[in-house]
Amino acid sequence: MTDQFVKNQTVEVDITGMSHQGFGVGRVGDFVVFIEEALPGERIKGKLVSIKKDYAYAIIQEIIKESPDRRAPFCPVFGLCGGCSLQHMSYESQLRNKTQRVDDCMKRIGGFENVPVLPCIGMEDPFDYRNKVQLVVSGSGLGKKRNNRGLSAGFYARRTHQVVYTERCRIQPEIADQIKDTVLLYMKSNNISVYDETKHKGLVRHIMIRKSVNTDDIMVAIVATENNRSFMKGLTDILVSNFPDIKTVVLNLNDKVTNVILGDECIHYYGDGTIEEKINDLTFRISVLSFFQVNTVQMKVLYDKVKEFAALTGDETVWDLYCGAGTIGLYLAHQAKKVIGIEAVPEAVENARENALINKIDNAEFIVGKAEDKIEELVQKAKDHIPDLVIVDPPRKGCHQRLLDALCELKAPKLIYVSCNPSTLARDLQHLTQHGQYEIQKVQPVDMFPWTEHVECIVGIRRTDS
Repeated sequence: MTDQFVKNQTVEVDITGMSHQGFGVGRVGDFVVFIEEALPGERIKGKLVSIKKDYAYAIIQEIIKESPDRRAPFCPVFGLCGGCSLQHMSYESQLRNKTQRVDDCMKRIGGFENVPVLPCIGMEDPFDYRNKVQLVVSGSGLGKKRNNRGLSAGFYARRTHQVVYTERCRIQPEIADQIKDTVLLYMKSNNISVYDETKHKGLVRHIMIRKSVNTDDIMVAIVATENNRSFMKGLTDILVSNFPDIKTVVLNLNDKVTNVILGDECIHYYGDGTIEEKINDLTFRISVLSFFQVNTVQMKVLYDKVKEFAALTGDETVWDLYCGAGTIGLYLAHQAKKVIGIEAVPEAVENARENALINKIDNAEFIVGKAEDKIEELVQKAKDHIPDLVIVDPPRKGCHQRLLDALCELKAPKLIYVSCNPSTLARDLQHLTQHGQYEIQKVQPVDMFPWTEHVECIVGIRRTDS
């Protein structure tokens, strides 16, 4: 099939769907073509830029037929920055597309033809929603407006390690951009070096900012290769004097040759290294290394749906695996008899225990360890005390195979799977239904990441013999 096509060839493609990357998908005969920024319902004249055995990538040369869902992007660096991929698409059509993509994964990967996928729940105001911002610091940058005389901080350009600078990012709070520019100006004024990932030299690697929605607390973390005390003390003074809502300033040390953003060691230059967020009547304390959903508004929507799916009566034992700072388990604790959370990051477990104390919750226990290791120990101990509900909220790669096998052996009557990746979700659900006598009740997508291709899902699962 590839013999029919050559690089730079022009083809006309009817776009019938979207990929998990947010590319428009169509066919030329039986040959699949992915076109960036093309929308379903459009006819595109595109130039082939990469040809593989069974598919190709193309760029738009002309939109022959335009979708009514197409919109003008609101960001000047859209198409260059890798942070958002769907700004050219109306928000309503994004929600429809995310519902469809989850349904496609359930059918194509999981083999679930009749599982109900409910409409994706969106935001009333899908802007300024990120409560955590992680920006790469660079000695140069891309974008129409460069600031700070050579220094930039932002997201990577698509498929590159070049940083894109923008004065205002509409998916994060405006104050985060102000803090970012304050840090860059201070670095420039004091000749502070930027980490060079090719030479593995330089001081500052990233700026991380967390802002609580319901308390207005702000955390600033500087990720650097060493502890430059004079730089950090001077920067801390400037930040605290200019931004009264900053509750803590932290240096995170990361001198490894890695693309992992955060290191393991944190040094507090102001405050205790944490901020607080409130969800309903619960208070959560969050550290630099804590996992906490990045969209606080939709987090409440998500957790309310988890609570609805759980339908607890007060007599149940709940296991919360990959529990992070304990947010889901603590959200359910008042309706449960006992909650046991497992998390691999020690600092997150410390936060979870603190959160239980802060909220006067005495029926929640949190354990440090990998979920796949600790669940095997719990399964052995739980022969006569099988939990009534197990919740899993794994990273994008999904659940470890050993954890899935342990769940099948455990035979808990009810599971809830919270996922940020529909593909690995469908794969894991297939294993649970084929090997664990489980059936899928329903799937609820929630839009945690407007203007991007990402989508969160909650899945209700029950044992067929319970």
